[in-house]
Amino acid sequence: MPCPTCASEAPPSFDACGTCNTPVGSPPLYPDVPTYGVRQIGVAAAVAVGVGTLSYQLLGLVALAVPTLAEQAQGQDDGRSALVAVAATGLVGLLHLVSLVTAGVLVIIWTYRARRNLDAFPGSRASLSAGVGIAGWLVPLVNLVLPFLVLAELARDSLWRERTPPSVVLWWAGWLAFMVGDRISGNMDDPSAFWQLLPMVGCALAGTALVVLIMRISSAQEARVASGRPAWPVLPGTTVTSPQVPPVPGGTIGA
Repeated sequence: MPCPTCASEAPPSFDACGTCNTPVGSPPLYPDVPTYGVRQIGVAAAVAVGVGTLSYQLLGLVALAVPTLAEQAQGQDDGRSALVAVAATGLVGLLHLVSLVTAGVLVIIWTYRARRNLDAFPGSRASLSAGVGIAGWLVPLVNLVLPFLVLAELARDSLWRERTPPSVVLWWAGWLAFMVGDRISGNMDDPSAFWQLLPMVGCALAGTALVVLIMRISSAQEARVASGRPAWPVLPGTTVTSPQVPPVPGGTIGA
């Protein structure tokens, strides 16, 4: 009998589908558990993450170029060049701050909705609650590990993976490099090129991987929710009529 969720054939001896882990005899969705749309918020979050990633790269490049521009301006006694460098740093920093806050809010909302959807998926093995998923992004030090665990559960249950996908591990590696590198370089008076480049590379890696994960998980969840909905709306207090068949000899009941 094909699985109602992924349409794969499960051996009769199995009590759950080997592909999507849906228990035998269960529907794609629990009918009494609410689901949430994640496609639109996912696209918005992905765009904000992309803008934040690009703005951080610009901020890093400007920070690398400012000392050189300052030395040239000092040697030529040109205060205008130094003022332009400072203004560019401030504008790029403001763009990054706005995009960072926007991306953070949208990613948290997306994480909450995607995690709540797992509660409606029969066979889901998620153990971390939606509230824990939100706190994981906000609590210092905890946000180095907990977001990885939440994303790993979302990816495994949404994309039907037995193990954590490599893209989640790739995101975590970039996330750690970005968070740790940015904190260390920010506390240095004159950070070396390594400590300036490390968070830039980490941010680019984490941002790219997160955009891919958000889009893939959103598409998979939307497809599953759509497959579990009825083909047409049934209003309360109404019944669905059976299709009509032509009359046969002997009466309507075949007598």
